[in-house]
Amino acid sequence: MYWWRALDFADLKRSSISFFDIEKPKTVVERLHWLEAIDPRHRYGHNLQFYYVKWLRCDSCQPFFYWLDVGEGKEVLCERCPRLKLQQQCIKYLGSVERMDYGVVIENGRLLYKKSGKPIDTTRNAKWIFVLSTSKNHYIGQKNKGTFQHSSFLVGGATLSANRLVAEGGVL
Repeated sequence: MYWWRALDFADLKRSSISFFDIEKPKTVVERLHWLEAIDPRHRYGHNLQFYYVKWLRCDSCQPFFYWLDVGEGKEVLCERCPRLKLQQQCIKYLGSVERMDYGVVIENGRLLYKKSGKPIDTTRNAKWIFVLSTSKNHYIGQKNKGTFQHSSFLVGGATLSANRLVAEGGVL
């Protein structure tokens, strides 16, 4: 009667383990981005990892996000990440139209917003980040922990490069 649950669980467990072994993850970044990207709500991967570890160790037959939101794990609390924080910190993923506001071109050695032509200026008290997409488009924006980060630009997709930057008047 419930054979499909066993198959669903086995498939999720297999794909989870094939991606990384919880005892020996490839890198923390890979685990965090993977969880965040497949979460329908795109909750901050750093926060999700605490609940993911609890799920792996509890031997539940429920898929992780079902377990977390409506299943056996919905009442589970993590000291390092209260439920309220988990629910509030969701990463914004930009659609193609929104992404255009962050597009950057390089002209005469200066970084300019593609849409407005204004030079990039990151001298305000904030952290600024960039990504270079696999199609070699540049995007720059202000980092906001728990809501806007590198994965925001390309919906969690692959990049050629990503890091922080400082620019004044378009000059790095």
